[in-house]
Formats: sequence, structure tokens, C-alpha cells
Amino acid sequence: MAMIDSHIHLFEHGFGGTAPAADHDLAGYRELRRRHDIDTAVVVGYQGEPWCRTNNDYLRRVREPWMRLLAYVDVADPAPAPAAVDPAFDGIAIYPPDGADPRHVAARLAGLLEVVDAERLIVSINTGPGNADLVTALARACPRATVLWSHLGLPAGRESGSRSRRAVVATAESPNVMVKLSGLYALGVTGSSHPHEELRPYLGALLRSFGPERIAWGSDFAPCLEHQTFAQAVDVRHLLDLPDRDWALVAGGNLARVLRSVRNPVEEGHS
Repeated sequence: MAMIDSHIHLFEHGFGGTAPAADHDLAGYRELRRRHDIDTAVVVGYQGEPWCRTNNDYLRRVREPWMRLLAYVDVADPAPAPAAVDPAFDGIAIYPPDGADPRHVAARLAGLLEVVDAERLIVSINTGPGNADLVTALARACPRATVLWSHLGLPAGRESGSRSRRAVVATAESPNVMVKLSGLYALGVTGSSHPHEELRPYLGALLRSFGPERIAWGSDFAPCLEHQTFAQAVDVRHLLDLPDRDWALVAGGNLARVLRSVRNPVEEGHS
């Protein structure tokens, strides 16, 4: 079964800017796609540190048919947000700081969110459960778009009923919010190691609230490789106890449905 990876990063000089050669991560992911039968990957832009300030430009330059790109937008920048989404991209990626004011973020992105909504684009949000109200506000501001919450909402508490995890679960009330089954190594107070068995109760709560139709597997390449192998990032099905039909949705069917509704900036077909 071909998979769709909901969350990867590609940086010209690798994650952290320390790769031995330009395009090192791109070449590496091409091989991982082949080895793990990954049809499509959503490439999440990030420009929040000096070593990756031109990541959007890099992604535009190296775009290939199997990529679906999300442009980094700085929600803290006082300059006006862009008024449109570059045609090379299928949406935006934002990284709000903890405790971000939903009204401030919504005001900064107002014009952009109108475009995102009209074109049914994707909003990828990488933030913790303290910004659950912001996730809900974004979903309401662009109800025809899809809001993808990275890394299962990054809850800090290890108990499935902890306040942080309950906050993530509550966003399921917005029908256009999905969570990415990604970055499991980063969950909890001290992180989590494969096979992540301690995350089963939390994943069960997410399944009951979002259903298998609103969860999307993602690898978090290449940051994940600092904590586990790529094969371990793929090996998460055992945590969900889903029948084949439902796992197929998580592994790619859900994102395939979303991507079909988004404007497609590249010709259909895959390399």
C-alpha cells in the first residue's frame, strides 16, 4: 500500500544546516520514498532560524511531482502577511509561540486566510496544546480549508486525561481539524522511544474524538532521524489497533482526499 507522508522537512544544507553537501536530505528522502512505498509527501516549510531563512525559496526551486509544499509564514513578524499563497504551494505552515493570542494571529493572517479558505488550502500548525483555542479559531476562520495539527498537538502530560491532552482532543469539535500522527519521539515531558507503547491511551482518546478519518501519518523527516530510524517512524500501526480499511485512511487515504480538493500546482503523476 502506497503511503502519504503528512510531515517532512527539506533543507538545502540539512536539518540544522550541517549536512555534508547541498541537497543531502532531498537525496536521502528520495531513497526512503522508494524503500517504504511513499507516494506523496507534504513538505512543511520552516524559516524560523538563521540556517534556514530561505527555505521557501529552496522548496520552490527543488519541487518535484511527489511533493506538496507548504510555505512558512512568520506569525510574529510585524510586517504585513502575504496577500496570497504562491502557486507553487498548497498551503501555509505556521509555528505560533506558546500562549499566542488567537485574535492577534487571526488579524495578522486575515487576508491570507481568506485566500486559504477560498482555495481550500492546508494550514499546518506546529504548536502545543496551550494554543488549542488558536487551532479552533483558525479552523473557524477558514472552514473550507484543512487545519493539520502537527505531532498530535505536542502534549506535555503523559497521562491520556491530562489537561494538555484534553485540550488537543477538544479541537475535534471543528470538523476541518486533523491531527498528524508524527513526531512521536517528542511527546511527553521527556520524549518517547519506539515502540511508544505508553502513547496508546492518548491515541485511543484521539481516535474516539477525531475518528480514523481525521488522523494522518507523518514521519517528521529529517528531525526524526536524530531520535530514531526512519523505519521506526513508519512503524506506528501497532499503536492504533485499526482494521486494514481504517489504517489505509491514516496511512494516506485521508490526505489523498484533502489533496484532491486543494489546487494542485504540479501536473498529476508521480516520479
